[in-house]
Amino acid sequence: MTYSQRVLLLLAGTLAGALTTGCDSPSNGGPDDTGVADLGQDAGPTDTGVDAGVDAEVDLGTAVDGGCTSAAQCDDGDACTVDSCEASGDCAHTPATTDDGDACTTDACDPATGVSHTPVSTNDDDACTADACDPVTGVSHTPVSTDDANACTADACDAVTGVSHTPVSTDDADGCTTDACDPVTGVSHTPVSTDDADACTADACDAATGLVSHTPVDTDDANACTTDACDPVTGVSHTPVS
Repeated sequence: MTYSQRVLLLLAGTLAGALTTGCDSPSNGGPDDTGVADLGQDAGPTDTGVDAGVDAEVDLGTAVDGGCTSAAQCDDGDACTVDSCEASGDCAHTPATTDDGDACTTDACDPATGVSHTPVSTNDDDACTADACDPVTGVSHTPVSTDDANACTADACDAVTGVSHTPVSTDDADGCTTDACDPVTGVSHTPVSTDDADACTADACDAATGLVSHTPVDTDDANACTTDACDPVTGVSHTPVS
């Protein structure tokens, strides 16, 4: 019911009460009973006079279910609604908007404290991802780069401890190679040199011990008619005896 309708109803009730009082028998009012004095004084059980009208008007001034004149009269005590007074005199309570258009916040509303935008957690407890949040696309977990551009390390990542660069093993278990690693080209195994520049020795290397050996060559040709010899530069010779 609108404010205007309630006022009209109250006026009608006041008029009806006045007419009823004016028709009382003389025994109710005495010689000077005009039917007016009883109004609001002893109208009895059917009294709907001025007092009732005043009380109703005060109630209307603070009403929230019709007859409002300002938004202040429509406060429902809920911080999650937008209170307003409609042109009809009725109160309206529109749910408040919580969406801030940001995918990085959790939107909510508490009737006591109102709207809130709590930042979302981006932490996935994985040390191998870079956690971030974009207001449009939301949370992301991008794998971190483990490559240190060093061919001499084994790159890896542990979800708890993070990225690691472990030196690679260069040992080929061969005593006859020199093991090494170049950051650009990686591991290499270069054979050790066994050459002693002596043509009179047989040069060798033992893979297990890594021991290089230079064993004198055998000059004996099993020919008694030759003199067997060896020159470090020219090697073995068998010169006929004279």
